[in-house]
Amino acid sequence: PKPEGEGVGAVLSERVCLWRTPMLYAQQLDLMLLLQRICEHFAASALSIDHTRSLDGVRMAVPACIAAVADVVMRQIATDKPSRVCVRLRGTHDSSGYTI
Repeated sequence: PKPEGEGVGAVLSERVCLWRTPMLYAQQLDLMLLLQRICEHFAASALSIDHTRSLDGVRMAVPACIAAVADVVMRQIATDKPSRVCVRLRGTHDSSGYTI
């Protein structure tokens, strides 16, 4: 069965950035905790098997991708309760922000 609703399956327009949609502080915190748990599970599973060259590449690439997503989430300023860390990372009119 197809889910109901007007926005179901809709593709975002070119002007709307998927990574810059407004989010709440609770959503931001949940995303960061989820990324931490994914990274912990990946580390536990990747370090429990034998070493190979290709696996070493995967061990470096997956945490880098998780860090990139975490960076985007942390630079997003929450709409309800902005975190001081996020405001500082994103930068304001006084400062240009930081890069990771």
